[in-house]
Amino acid sequence: MKNNNLVLFSGILCTSTLLISFAIYRKMPRIGLGKYTKDCLYLGILDDTIARMRFENYQTNVVFPPKREAYMYRYQMHLRRNRKCTAKELDAEVVLYEKLLKEEIIYANNKNDNLQT
Repeated sequence: MKNNNLVLFSGILCTSTLLISFAIYRKMPRIGLGKYTKDCLYLGILDDTIARMRFENYQTNVVFPPKREAYMYRYQMHLRRNRKCTAKELDAEVVLYEKLLKEEIIYANNKNDNLQT
């Protein structure tokens, strides 16, 4: 009799824990898979472009891998890094990377203007 009560109590406890966990999970903000992968690919491309521009602007002798390989590596890196981000956090990171790219373009244009004069 005691074993039956213990098994019944354990079953009820496990079921209630599972239901509570599922309810909490359902309320968490999630990103659609399509948006998540597109944003991570876009971040990877922006990241690679910024890195290439920085090294070109500072005239270092760094050899980059082909763009296709670099894009895939950075895409996978951003997939891993942004796993637990919400949609707002991911959008904020995209805006930050776009701002960095604009700054690098401005820096490169100013540097070219200074060299021409």
